[in-house]
Amino acid sequence: MLEIAATGTTNTGAGSLIVKHDERLAKPWKVSDKGIAFIGVQESGLLNGMNFQRNKVVDGMILKVYLDSRQLPTVGMGHLVVLEDNLKVGDAITIERARDMARKDLYIAESSVNKRTVVPLYQHEYDCLVSLVFNCGQKYTLEIVSLINSGNYLAMPNFIEEYRASHGNTRRRKQEAAMFKSGNYDTTH
Repeated sequence: MLEIAATGTTNTGAGSLIVKHDERLAKPWKVSDKGIAFIGVQESGLLNGMNFQRNKVVDGMILKVYLDSRQLPTVGMGHLVVLEDNLKVGDAITIERARDMARKDLYIAESSVNKRTVVPLYQHEYDCLVSLVFNCGQKYTLEIVSLINSGNYLAMPNFIEEYRASHGNTRRRKQEAAMFKSGNYDTTH
């Protein structure tokens, strides 16, 4: 059974029909492969090789538990180690386990953005919001999406650049703002 999504009244005069097309997508959204790679590089420092902390990185994931900048045990794609993980600093994990952790962590960020965003988004805008929530935590989702939910797409890049940038994320925020504004997934600028 179909349900009525909306009703409206229009002027029946000549020239009263205005057609507007928007290529932004409606829900549900899913983070793209480019978005996942972007987050992986942001979390690990690069996609493959040795990062600045001398940790080996595979597909944007560090396979050995290390202490992050806040001295919290971290592994994979920025996964904060919890008691249930049965891991300690120095332990190694498989790429499969790292991918599983990343999928679960991304699901939390994606679900939060999907639940709280009420306007259509381009894929790169959604990927950017997921990156922000992934980095800051789901408790900040409503704060992050409030401006976009008001329809103010043009103000979002400036908001993103300044959002929690004092927490050592200035470069990341600039790259996320560029992604939101123009779909630029480049992590090298």
